[in-house]
Amino acid sequence: MSKKAKAVNCKRCGIPRDEADAPEDVEPIEDDDGFVDALIAEGSMHACKIRMGMNTPYWLCCDIRVPPSSFNAPELLQEGRSLLISVMNDARGSLSANIDNVDVDLGRGDSLVVEAGSEYFLRNNSATHNASLKLVLVTATDADAAI
Repeated sequence: MSKKAKAVNCKRCGIPRDEADAPEDVEPIEDDDGFVDALIAEGSMHACKIRMGMNTPYWLCCDIRVPPSSFNAPELLQEGRSLLISVMNDARGSLSANIDNVDVDLGRGDSLVVEAGSEYFLRNNSATHNASLKLVLVTATDADAAI
């Protein structure tokens, strides 16, 4: 006599785990401030959170929260794109960026540019405080590409 396996549902969205391969039908869950979880990076304690702002064909603005002991997965910026980052809260001196395998400590009020073709990720080493950033992704116009 065989036992039937008990279905296990995701605590967040209620979808059975064996049906989780179809996330396009699941609406992201916003917190009270309008942030949603990004995909959690392997080895990170928590998922980073993102709140989308203004969006045009040439730039996209968003707010990012990096929870304690967490980081985002490395991202490679495509050609024709630049990322402008401004630090709003540095988690009491615990925020850093890794750009092309070079660590850069970041403090409140710091700004940096990640250029096209660079790989980057953000890390919060604080055990208790969130880090907060503003990001603007700029895409070159056709006129810019011709210069």
